[in-house]
Amino acid sequence: MHRSALLALVLASGGVGVALATTMMSYLPADDEVVLELLPLSRDAKVRELHQLRQTLTAQPHDAALAADYARRAIALGRSQSDPRFYGYAAAALAPWFVGDDGASNGATLAPIGDKPADIVWLQATLMQQRHDFDGAMHWLDALLQREEVGPARLTRASLLLVQGRQREAVRDCAALARHDVLAATTCGALAASLDGRAVSALAALDTIMPQLDRAPVEQRLWTLTLAAEIASRLDRTDEATQRFERALAAMRSAGPDRDAYLLAAYADHLLDQGQPQAVAALLHDDMRVDGLLLRVAIAERRLQQAGVATPSLDLHRQQLQARFDAVRLRGDTTHGREEAMFALHVESDATRALSLALANWQLQREPIDARLVLEAANAAGEPAAAAPVRQWLRDHAIEDPLLQRFASPTPGNR
Repeated sequence: MHRSALLALVLASGGVGVALATTMMSYLPADDEVVLELLPLSRDAKVRELHQLRQTLTAQPHDAALAADYARRAIALGRSQSDPRFYGYAAAALAPWFVGDDGASNGATLAPIGDKPADIVWLQATLMQQRHDFDGAMHWLDALLQREEVGPARLTRASLLLVQGRQREAVRDCAALARHDVLAATTCGALAASLDGRAVSALAALDTIMPQLDRAPVEQRLWTLTLAAEIASRLDRTDEATQRFERALAAMRSAGPDRDAYLLAAYADHLLDQGQPQAVAALLHDDMRVDGLLLRVAIAERRLQQAGVATPSLDLHRQQLQARFDAVRLRGDTTHGREEAMFALHVESDATRALSLALANWQLQREPIDARLVLEAANAAGEPAAAAPVRQWLRDHAIEDPLLQRFASPTPGNR
């Protein structure tokens, strides 16, 4: 697999992703003949290519290379278009290799890896990670890596550990990546180090590979540039962080029409912290199909409203987000906890509900953004003691983030 494809899929499926599945509100037609939706031929070249590939795969459903290529493309489109149907397409393509396997997340009940093709196993783990079945994903990744060394699986395993706040364990996987891709290994290692008391040295390590990024795939460039900007932001180097985000944004725009949702959300969060909600609305006005970006727009509009600025679109955006959250919940999907907690806290001003959602999300995802959600919600709800596990996590990993540390101090000024 080409390195750019590897990075695009791993980064799309990891904790760095911000998009929820775009969904319709639940509706039960009175007649089986009712047409719910007509799907026109997409103008998106990548979607058209996927449809064409599907026709070939239908005729050759047991072709592992073809199925893996199809699933990889479908997962990437699911992420970029915030459309859960593509994840279903990917799962269907992989299904012939998992017939009869127990899909439960308990690793002891999952079937052995056997002679399943490496890409098929890795992509199955990727789908499980996407739906937050972290135990199931780890089962497949561990089984595959015990059998053979596979670069994409190694990077996915590191991503999974980082999402769970297990950065010290992730370091080993990041180091093992060096035999496959030095740039990916350096960026992965810097990410882990930045979350374990070594943010300054991590940023310095990223700067050493910046000259090589011009020749790297766009996915690698954006990952490294965005991470460097985030670390600078966490270190409270505001101007430097803004410059780094702008560099990443320029790299995204020069690469073509595709938008990087994670970069846009990270930059929006930085701008919101700097008191620039108007800039967020301007940055994201063309990207509201992706729920995580629509959420940032709604937060920016709420901040503007609180400052006395007219925000005529806020009610509509609030309704759209609530409808999407409701629909996701009706499907039994549990991947939206972080975003729904942000919505409750920053758009609805419901600190009690936000705290409940943030604490539930903390059981699955333990990145700085998740820690901050718990701390902010606990302070706003007047229950700072509820965030004690997060404060302990911050101490255990010596997280270097002045803003997080301020939220971790349960004083009236932080509520």
